[in-house]
Amino acid sequence: MKSTVQYPKRIGWTIAYECNYRCPYCFVWRDASEKDLKLSVQEWIEIWDRIYLQYGSCFIDISGGEPTLYPDFFVLLKALTKKHKCIISTNFSWDPKIIIPEISKENLQIFATFHPKFIDFNEFYNKVKYSKDYIQDSLVAYVGHKEQIQNIPFYKKEFQKININLLVHPLRDEGFDIEDNTIKNTHTSKGQKIINDEEDKNIIIENTTELNEYRLGVKSPKGKMCRSGMDSICIWPDGIINRCTRYRDEVLGNIQDINFKFSDLPNVCNKDLCPIEYRMIIE
Repeated sequence: MKSTVQYPKRIGWTIAYECNYRCPYCFVWRDASEKDLKLSVQEWIEIWDRIYLQYGSCFIDISGGEPTLYPDFFVLLKALTKKHKCIISTNFSWDPKIIIPEISKENLQIFATFHPKFIDFNEFYNKVKYSKDYIQDSLVAYVGHKEQIQNIPFYKKEFQKININLLVHPLRDEGFDIEDNTIKNTHTSKGQKIINDEEDKNIIIENTTELNEYRLGVKSPKGKMCRSGMDSICIWPDGIINRCTRYRDEVLGNIQDINFKFSDLPNVCNKDLCPIEYRMIIE
């Protein structure tokens, strides 16, 4: 099954797991390792220039942890956006005036996630308002954790005053213990189920801006063809490449490998849940 449609390559790049927040529903900061790549700006530019020569301008979704903590991150970002379009997934603990308006909104978008335990709402709100033209899809993400769920309607209403919508992430059994609501060993978690109860799910559904059935676990991708690996990949902090975030056990290579190539064909998905790469599924 050969696709005849040409899509820009989309690369999910988890640049590092370090984070300045310790959210009760997040585990990634615990996964920081000495194996994580700490390359210079010039070394990264050489890698991304190689990708550009092979595949043209790509969409690079940069996340973490908190990606802006990576050494010389904003220097690297300014260099990357000369050839690629970048999206930063961030907790917005930094000052957006560092890069706005120096980098154009055509080459940079900000996917901002609000974590109320670690940043004042007004501070976050004002940063979003200042960066409004750069906010990806005019939305702010929020996690449907039990301790935060009741505040969702209020935040939704406040953000709508500046024409920003709220995207609510349901909780997955990934680094999270259903029984006592605490973080557990990430190596034993599957990330294949939505674990909000029915009451919380209803609040999420009533208030989230996107009701995609794959993301909410209503619809399964299992058995369907997917363009992940062919039109998108994910890169982890140690440089390892997988076809998507669900396939950590299938290594496609390493970003430092000059011979790495995207797949020529779509792949069959055998996972039950697709909360991130669902736009790659071929219906």
